[in-house]
Amino acid sequence: MSGTCILLAAIFAAFLHCILVPSVARADDRCLRIAMAEATGSSFGLEPYRQVMKQVGVCVTPVSMPNARAVIAIRTGDVDAVFAGLGDFDQQAKAGLVHGESPLRTVPGLLVVREGTVQSLDELTNEAVGIWLGAGWAEDLMADYGNVMRCPLGPEMMQQLLRAGRLDAMLINEFSLHLSGGLPDGYISIPVKDLEVFTWVRPEFSDLLPAIEKGNAAYIKMLMELRQKASLD
Repeated sequence: MSGTCILLAAIFAAFLHCILVPSVARADDRCLRIAMAEATGSSFGLEPYRQVMKQVGVCVTPVSMPNARAVIAIRTGDVDAVFAGLGDFDQQAKAGLVHGESPLRTVPGLLVVREGTVQSLDELTNEAVGIWLGAGWAEDLMADYGNVMRCPLGPEMMQQLLRAGRLDAMLINEFSLHLSGGLPDGYISIPVKDLEVFTWVRPEFSDLLPAIEKGNAAYIKMLMELRQKASLD
């Protein structure tokens, strides 16, 4: 009798395994691999974003990468979502993507220059201008300008080059400027374009967008508070 019970228990355990293992796999499939700009990830790490999203019921695996690589990664399916992309990101990626109803943020695109030099893009002559590789809005603005340095490592790289005197100016969005350390001493920022930024996902994850937007709002608030605290320390 005991042998029969053991056999039945083993069969039942095998049955449960067959049912539950596929369910776990399906749950893993719903954990979004989301591309995060290197400026965001390097400032405070990626773990805070994962924790904030967990609180709103969304499983994410954040992956830090340059903007240009995110375009390719979402196209090839290496990631399922992109934390921040402009309104034409789906066209740039050449992929069927969707975004939420509200922008992640609306931020000014800025020209950062040394104080007392130029006051607008039109006044640039041959100054070396840094742009974030993959930033379509900056590429559009500088399409007819000859002295452009494209920086694959984004805002932090541009900040370093600016301070080292290898750049005379840079185009950067306001949010990334704050995350990468703010304005260097002796420089000013000039608004040149309003930018609507969205979180983009592949269509099969569109049902998660309301929760993602809720988590994003909490995450951005946390980032700004951390940056403000860091500036006071």
